[in-house]
Amino acid sequence: MPDTSVAAVRGLRGSTAASDLAPETAVATLNKRLLGRIHSQIKTLEAEHAAKRELAGQLTAQISQRRQEIEADCNRKQKVGLIFAAFGYFKAGAVSMAMALKDDGRLRQLDGELAKANGDLARIDQQLAQYREYKKKMLPKLASLKAAESSLWAAAQGGRGAGARSLATAAARLSGCLALVDNLGAQAGILKKIRAEAKKVGLELDVVLRELGAARARAEQMAAASRKEVADLFKIATANDPDAAAINWARRKVDSTVRAAVEASVAKMLGGASRPANKELQRAVVNAVTSALSGSAEHIA
Repeated sequence: MPDTSVAAVRGLRGSTAASDLAPETAVATLNKRLLGRIHSQIKTLEAEHAAKRELAGQLTAQISQRRQEIEADCNRKQKVGLIFAAFGYFKAGAVSMAMALKDDGRLRQLDGELAKANGDLARIDQQLAQYREYKKKMLPKLASLKAAESSLWAAAQGGRGAGARSLATAAARLSGCLALVDNLGAQAGILKKIRAEAKKVGLELDVVLRELGAARARAEQMAAASRKEVADLFKIATANDPDAAAINWARRKVDSTVRAAVEASVAKMLGGASRPANKELQRAVVNAVTSALSGSAEHIA
């Protein structure tokens, strides 16, 4: 559908005062405001494509970097575990190896994240290439219309000299102007199709960036947890009794994990803790269960 400015020019047909109007002025407005605006939007979208693609690559690189850091921590923990065992601190060695195993799980998760990220980047690159090919195919059609535009402008502006106020002259000028409007409308139609394809790629990039941002956040959390374990391992190594320090570390980890699981189970059984009575009951049950489990664990140890 033509824009309002096009309809306004077409409304000049049949007007008794057509010779006194300047329809090419409306055409010029269409050319500058509509075509110019669409051209600008396409340029903006393409610039956003480049920026978003670069950001996607940076996020993927950051995930890869966090993976490398965790892998280095994993190797470090394995070496420390062997050193502990060599000096007879088998419990400390076992804790160190357990940390390394946890890193191994993190690495497998990040390998999956990176495989998906690289697959998404490859898909985006393909879509960008398809967009460029589509635009390349449409540009000759646009150039053909653009080439015809000059002669149509001449026809729309013809006979505007002094004394050229006959009805026939005005009709010819108006006919040329309407042909020019059709030409510009066709150009706008092509540009709108190009813009629509550019928007599709932009939306796909937005989805990929959201997923990569979430994956990068998970990688940061995993790397931070691994670094924390390295710091804990240093404390264990510098303790007077590394085995005792390792047991205490493991007990704290187990206690926090068990308590979280017990809290979730008790909350489910009690149907939530919205009322004060339920909160108190939930707290009492959780404390009792975790204390019993900790006591059992100490007895087994």
